[in-house]
Amino acid sequence: MKKALLISILICSLYANLFPKMGLYLGFTSLFGLSGSTTTANKIFPEEFRNFDTGFTFNIGLKHSLNNILAYSVLLDLGYYHDSYEFKYETQEYNSRIVESYQFENFLVGILTRFHLSFFSIGVGGGAKIPTMGYYSKEGLTERNRYFLSYGDMNDIFDHVVIPYLKLTLDFSILNYLLLGAYVNYDFPISIKPNNYLSENMINKSPMSGLDIGIQFGYFISFYKNN
Repeated sequence: MKKALLISILICSLYANLFPKMGLYLGFTSLFGLSGSTTTANKIFPEEFRNFDTGFTFNIGLKHSLNNILAYSVLLDLGYYHDSYEFKYETQEYNSRIVESYQFENFLVGILTRFHLSFFSIGVGGGAKIPTMGYYSKEGLTERNRYFLSYGDMNDIFDHVVIPYLKLTLDFSILNYLLLGAYVNYDFPISIKPNNYLSENMINKSPMSGLDIGIQFGYFISFYKNN
């Protein structure tokens, strides 16, 4: 990890020296969002948002100024993100109401491309979230079960312990350095293995996807070669 980050810095510095209008772009962003999930195939928007998700990312990349107003940047997105998947059921079989949920603590790695127009920017990116640990819980009127999930446990439960995602950002720069904006994050469906060791406890066994809508703020700085 340290070697990859060092190589990225060296490559970005090399490009910044070769192209005067292209500079090294560094940043840190905090994210706070409402989270919803669904098990319906080909459905992106959940019926309701039941949780809060949060995370942070470190960004390093290149920013190319086309003129005094227009620019674009390509950034490596590295960080942490907490994901929630929660489902509510109302059936007589499960005491009228039961809530089933997953909580994941993820390492996030991806690419984010931002297009800058003066103090406004729009970003499009994607990558993968890799759960390092998590929890599964099922709560009803008369029962409450909660299980800690290690990486090995999740590898036994899910087909792949990787959550691909897409992200859209809309941001405003304040004083040229501070960032305030909004983001939408979509997690592609992850599939549950049949007959895993929690099968007898699980209600949902269909692929599940998630959508987060939230705010973000951070700090970005550019380094350009002086002509």
